[in-house]
Amino acid sequence: MFAFVVLVATACRTETDEAGRTEAAQVAHQVELLRAAPNAAKPPLRKALDQLACTLPDICKLRSTCSDAYALQEQALAAIASVQKAVAAPGDVPQAVSIVLARAEADLARAKRWAHECADLEGEAQRRYRL
Repeated sequence: MFAFVVLVATACRTETDEAGRTEAAQVAHQVELLRAAPNAAKPPLRKALDQLACTLPDICKLRSTCSDAYALQEQALAAIASVQKAVAAPGDVPQAVSIVLARAEADLARAKRWAHECADLEGEAQRRYRL
């Protein structure tokens, strides 16, 4: 009887471990796609990352950190594009352009730090879940 209980407990733990590994693999794969994509292709890939299941705290942190990093990058790049458009337009350049540009540069720097954290978390997940 004891052997049966041990076998059942081991089987349940193995199924749970495999479910966690599957979740980690899906999130890590989506992060890799997002990282490798050109900037114009990142928004739908980031949205797909946000929609992935997340039940494990470390995988949820990986998903949110990576999504936040690339969302901030998108926002900063959009701000830079608006600055470029304003500068290229005929007439005087509004003074606010320099403020927008400074914020965008700060956001890009922060997004880069978060992207590094994202990569570190992804590496940890790959090691922990043997991906």
